Amino acid sequence: MISNKGVDALTIFSISNGEQRQEYSWGSMNWLHAPSGSGMGSLGLAIVAIHPESSQETHNHYADEQILYGLEGTTKHLINGREYDLAPGNWLHIPAYANHGIVNDSKLPARFLFVATPVWQPQESIAPTDDNHRVQQDYIQNFLNQTNLQEVQKKFANAIGLGVGLIDSAGVQLTEPDNLSCYCCHCMHFHGGCQLLEVGEHGNFEVEWIRCKYGLVVARLPVKAHGLTIMYVLCGFAFMAQPTKNDLANAYQLAQSSESETEEVLQSYQDVPQITRNRLFSAAELLRVTAFSLADLFLAAAKENELKEYSWRLLQEKQQRTEAEANLQRAKIRLMEAQINPHFLFNTLNTISQSAELQGATTTAELVYSLSGLMRFSLQKTGSFVTLGEELECIDSYLHIQRHRFGERFEFFVDIPNELRGVILPAMTLQPLIENAFIHGFVNLDARNSWLKIVATPQEGKMVRIEIADNGTGIKPEQLDRIRHTFANPDVPPYGTGLQGVYWRLKHYYGLKSNINISSSVDNGTVVTIVIPLSYKPPSFSE
Repeated sequence: MISNKGVDALTIFSISNGEQRQEYSWGSMNWLHAPSGSGMGSLGLAIVAIHPESSQETHNHYADEQILYGLEGTTKHLINGREYDLAPGNWLHIPAYANHGIVNDSKLPARFLFVATPVWQPQESIAPTDDNHRVQQDYIQNFLNQTNLQEVQKKFANAIGLGVGLIDSAGVQLTEPDNLSCYCCHCMHFHGGCQLLEVGEHGNFEVEWIRCKYGLVVARLPVKAHGLTIMYVLCGFAFMAQPTKNDLANAYQLAQSSESETEEVLQSYQDVPQITRNRLFSAAELLRVTAFSLADLFLAAAKENELKEYSWRLLQEKQQRTEAEANLQRAKIRLMEAQINPHFLFNTLNTISQSAELQGATTTAELVYSLSGLMRFSLQKTGSFVTLGEELECIDSYLHIQRHRFGERFEFFVDIPNELRGVILPAMTLQPLIENAFIHGFVNLDARNSWLKIVATPQEGKMVRIEIADNGTGIKPEQLDRIRHTFANPDVPPYGTGLQGVYWRLKHYYGLKSNINISSSVDNGTVVTIVIPLSYKPPSFSE
């Protein structure tokens, strides 16, 4: 029930019917029935005796109301500043949160029946389930982190005039205790802490009364919300009865061992307040209710915010789905109208590449970026002129994709002097030729390593010779004849951008100043040679 560290110093005790008597300087309380828990109907029933010519100081009542019934003698009761007499056979009602004091100014003892009951105590009826236990604990941790419990505790302790401390469900202090007596401060300084705050595991009780070896008592009540224990309230750090001989002996030993003056420590021990069990329980219960209300409001607000966020996410997802469906429908229409829209493909490739990179698929992202580069070049440069260097950058994006496909089985060589990289030519002139080499030439790469070369050399007459060679499967003679036949009629634009398209565009822009030649044999590769002017000023061009 308690940690081993506190076993020798602490006592957790219960009050059974008819067994508990509390002695005070002003009188005594014999408990006939003491509530062991909280909740409506948790009655406290006791016979209170007031010594002759004695009084109980005025004190505040908290979360309970009381009925007093006179049995013997007459006592005066100060209730919220008004005086009432209680004689045998009469009764008084003391409302909750009242200020109350008792005086017996006669030379005879007085007795009355005391009945107390809580006025309101919230009961937690929601039990945690396995699937929401972790979520509830997250809520609780957020509550503890975001609530200024120290300030709440301080104000409450000052209001009730008792010491107050808070510990979490594992027994760890959440706050520094407030409003402790001077003796508690001496004791904590001597022991390095308060043993009343070192209690570990909590028993199966709604309230526990914990007593230290010096006779001081705290009431410990659990604060629960949504089926889980949030914290424990410890209230009191005072006497509930006159100290026993053992209590006094322990206090005297501490006073002699303390660094402070012995008389000072003993005087502070005598100054420790002495309160009734019912007052202590009511004060602790009021703080428990306050903490519960704060926690319940916080957790309810957290759940409501989470529900709102979830609803908002659902709405956003629904809107995104609706927008995606609309975009898909529009895309289908565009695709049907134009078969393929380069802008749409380019944007889609960028989206795919970004998604792949976010998911850690770096290789996929690189490939898609390369393909996106090809699309950008095609979209922005088609129908225009570029330098030979820019054309090579486009080819490099394409080859980056092919390198991932073929790995070390493929080698690519470029031998183009820097002075020739500024030669102007129609965009997408060399790329289709490189693509043809992969589609038709490198069909079986398992048998041998393959290579592809691009070589540019200056020629007489201010011309440039660009040669694209590979060691692929080559072209069959009959197929090579068909290709050469298509070159015979350059006035008819061919379909597509393949070899025939390259030949047509060269003749269209350069006329007789350009030429294209193909040589190939089966299993020995293919060489495509292009000759264009070294210096050429392209005309303004638009589709």
